[in-house]
Amino acid sequence: MIEEPKIIIDVTAADGKYRVILKEGSGLHALRHGKPWRDCCGDNLVYFLALELHEARERIEALKNETMTLGDALDNCTNTIDVLKSPKDSEYFS
Repeated sequence: MIEEPKIIIDVTAADGKYRVILKEGSGLHALRHGKPWRDCCGDNLVYFLALELHEARERIEALKNETMTLGDALDNCTNTIDVLKSPKDSEYFS
């Protein structure tokens, strides 16, 4: 069985109208409406734009996860402040 080349970059734009794919050992290709459109091999502009978009989207996802974690931390701080304001009502000071 022949193994498919590993996808290094796979980004879409314009609500999926355009897709740029870089596969290991097979070059950079662009699809339009899901069909082969352009061979971008050697087109550094397309490569670097796709790479930056790919990295930016990965960073956004990482920041979303960090933000959720920070939100949980803020909730914990708020709960701690509430406990410190009224220790007599807290289960922690029973």
